[in-house]
Amino acid sequence: MSDRKLLVVPQDGSHWLSMRSVVQKLFDRGHEIVVVVPEISLQFKNLDQFTVRTFSVPYPEEYIESLIKDYTKEVFEERTTVQNAVLMYDRLMNMTKFYIAGLMDLETRKFDAMLIDPVFPCGVILAKHLSIPSVFFLRGVLFRMVQEATQVPSALSYVP
Repeated sequence: MSDRKLLVVPQDGSHWLSMRSVVQKLFDRGHEIVVVVPEISLQFKNLDQFTVRTFSVPYPEEYIESLIKDYTKEVFEERTTVQNAVLMYDRLMNMTKFYIAGLMDLETRKFDAMLIDPVFPCGVILAKHLSIPSVFFLRGVLFRMVQEATQVPSALSYVP
């Protein structure tokens, strides 16, 4: 058994679906996994094999469902790059304020590393605050910036 303790702060939705298989493999190899999730979510179900830390959020499940409907509708709307940036910023700031309040009890635990999605700023801030190394798990970057800048393949199944 490994004595490595990993903190996982995932984003809800498809980000978690991608990250979950990696987290499961790490768990299967004997790592202790602590997953921090909001008490109301879309994808954070059946996490019984991991240690789960939930935190309360000031919104009902219907709020999450309305966000998904809005996001689905927004995908097909035409916007300028500036409008996209403002929309993304607003969405990230909304999500961040819900996460921060529930994460401070983690200060007493000692973690070897943290697995996070760097697009969501709360995980990066928490890793810095806890002084633990972080592993960025990223599926896509804002407005395809990385793919455009580096000219790398960006098919959905692409694994470097």
